[in-house]
Amino acid sequence: MKTAALTQEATSIAFAIPDLLLAQSWALFHDLRMVVELDHYGDADQFEEALAFYRPNSRSRRWLIWRNPVSVIVQPGIGRSMRFDCLAAALDCLIPCAAGQVTDLCCEPARGCWPD
Repeated sequence: MKTAALTQEATSIAFAIPDLLLAQSWALFHDLRMVVELDHYGDADQFEEALAFYRPNSRSRRWLIWRNPVSVIVQPGIGRSMRFDCLAAALDCLIPCAAGQVTDLCCEPARGCWPD
């Protein structure tokens, strides 16, 4: 897992167990699969921990979340990364949107969301 976003933030730290349980519960509630991914960097055998969220039966990542000493960074599959004070605030902002509603002429995406 080599991503530009992770290599730019080479000072990430691991999530606390309560944060991991929160993220796992959130993922289950929203029918997502959460995976703890590790990225190796540097000569000192250092690893970065990131939480990846996937749609069911999909290999494309919906979000990647990691921490540094001062913030939680969220990188969506498409788009710019966002920073939050804590994991709970990040997850609150990431509630997956519903699929668009099909009308006679077009598909209208849910407010503020793009169809996949």
